[in-house]
Amino acid sequence: RGCFQGTAIECRGTVISYAAFDEATDRIAVQLQKTGVGPGKIAAVRMRRSEKMVMAIFGVLKAGAAVMTVNADMPEERFRSLRLSCGASVVLDEASVEAILSAARGERFSIADLKMAQENDPAMVLATSGTTGRPKGVCQSQRSLSILFDQFPYHLTDIGIIPAEYNAVIGHIQQGYIVAYHYEYPSALLNGKKLVLLTEEEQVSIQAFCEIVEKNDRCLLAMIPSQFAVLIGDKRFRAAANHITSLNFFAEPVPENLKKEIRAVFPETTTVHEL
Repeated sequence: RGCFQGTAIECRGTVISYAAFDEATDRIAVQLQKTGVGPGKIAAVRMRRSEKMVMAIFGVLKAGAAVMTVNADMPEERFRSLRLSCGASVVLDEASVEAILSAARGERFSIADLKMAQENDPAMVLATSGTTGRPKGVCQSQRSLSILFDQFPYHLTDIGIIPAEYNAVIGHIQQGYIVAYHYEYPSALLNGKKLVLLTEEEQVSIQAFCEIVEKNDRCLLAMIPSQFAVLIGDKRFRAAANHITSLNFFAEPVPENLKKEIRAVFPETTTVHEL
């Protein structure tokens, strides 16, 4: 809290400083607890990837409640079933988060009276894909998430990722992936780095993606190997390769032929990790 300077999040040209991010998430936490959403409760965040989505997630966590992120495009019937099975007491979407932040502007508030969660309270509910026909949620405790966040900077160092070597984190990640909440967000926000959130359009446009990479020199890139295999064959992406200091892959093993291509295209100083 208050220890980082500069930009926390950038998305669609909107830039949020660490100070503004901290204040916004505090306001969301205070408002949630005013309405009875605190320790032991579950709040669903049903939003597209954006700066307000990340604010909502961290606001819920500051309130001591458990956050359940849901794809904004999830069919209504499936969402109702998931919400009912998990017991989410409130749903945060773009409109409700904007309403909280707009109503709170200029209003004095204090986080001193926020109720604190206990270690066995739920902190995060991870929604399954619902391939069995009934979407379900898997719960992670406050203690488990706290340990993860406390140890995260050391974990990065252990696997060879040095925070001083990158300035920004760019995740080519679909919203539902657990890696977004366990890796993408903390690798930026727990280390005082800039979190660059790609829109759906920027994820499918190689030109737009390359422009973002070039703009954010010395960046850490996280994505799925099969998606990366498509990018590396494009000359525009190859031209942007020297702006990336660390490649971080998840969800799939990296094929040997892709590893060889990476070494042929990227500088020797670029680190490669499989999460």
